[in-house]
Amino acid sequence: MGAAGRAGRGSGRARPRAGAAGRLRVAPAATAGGIRGGDGAGGARRGGGGGAWRGGRHRARPGGLGTGGHRAVGVRLIALDIDGTLLPYEGTYKGELSPRVRAAVRALVEDGRTVVLASGRMREGVMSIARELGLDTPFIAQEGCLIANADGTLLREIKLDRDLALAVTAYAREAGYQYEWFSAERYAATEQSPATDYYASLGNIEAEYHPEPETLGIDPSGVGILSDREASSEVHDELVEHFGETLHVLDFPFVTVALAPEATKAKGVALVAKGLGISRTETLAIGDSVNDASMLAWAGRGIATAKADRYAREAADESLPDEEDSVARVLEELL
Repeated sequence: MGAAGRAGRGSGRARPRAGAAGRLRVAPAATAGGIRGGDGAGGARRGGGGGAWRGGRHRARPGGLGTGGHRAVGVRLIALDIDGTLLPYEGTYKGELSPRVRAAVRALVEDGRTVVLASGRMREGVMSIARELGLDTPFIAQEGCLIANADGTLLREIKLDRDLALAVTAYAREAGYQYEWFSAERYAATEQSPATDYYASLGNIEAEYHPEPETLGIDPSGVGILSDREASSEVHDELVEHFGETLHVLDFPFVTVALAPEATKAKGVALVAKGLGISRTETLAIGDSVNDASMLAWAGRGIATAKADRYAREAADESLPDEEDSVARVLEELL
């Protein structure tokens, strides 16, 4: 999920897009192969008006086969969402990783697999979980905007065109919404709220508050428009209508996020896999929300959690049962 659904900003709609993977140089993990080519990110877009996800399965996979006959066999890379996947929701996502999850992840690493975190959190928030799990592999943060090494060194940051960011900002101001600007280093919002406090807390970053965040010198990865459950869908539809394919729009209950079109988890996972010489068919992904849908669709095997939203379920090959530590069980079964 996108950092706790972006502070309780749970399931929503999106335009998940995953273009062909480009060249990314990553430091291979101790157990990973050399830096070689891999499969490109195929992904799937659904619906009209900019490709919003609007329901219905977008691919059939009888017998575990994916688009183009992809099958997840000999899994070498496991891409994991954090909030709602590794960390279940218990009134907050600020709880502890279960001992079984920790043990399963560490066992996979010891077995020579590559485990990659893919989250909507800010970079520091993902790093903290990576440290807890003992991971030294690259990770994906901010919905796919960032790829970083385990020490936080940026490998790739997908920026939102500043003119587009200012146009989204102008829409928010004209419509009377509070909004936020964020980059790899900074998170600034027009007004403090429980949602902004929570997102900053999950990201281990200090939020900045200013009536015009766009004047603070932030080179944005994205812009978020803060609203409520009723308004967020309207904001989503209006952004798609106004900006079309020039934006990747994620719609959560309390925020609608505008990113560059190529800023998706699928793109991030595909680039990391390619840099490590791991193919799409050797990749498994687990997630629970609309911002996970693209990587669930791209992976050779995509798994939705038991409480996943319908967008994640539609993108996945299978859904987990509603049992304690069901994610850990899947990881254990790979060993």
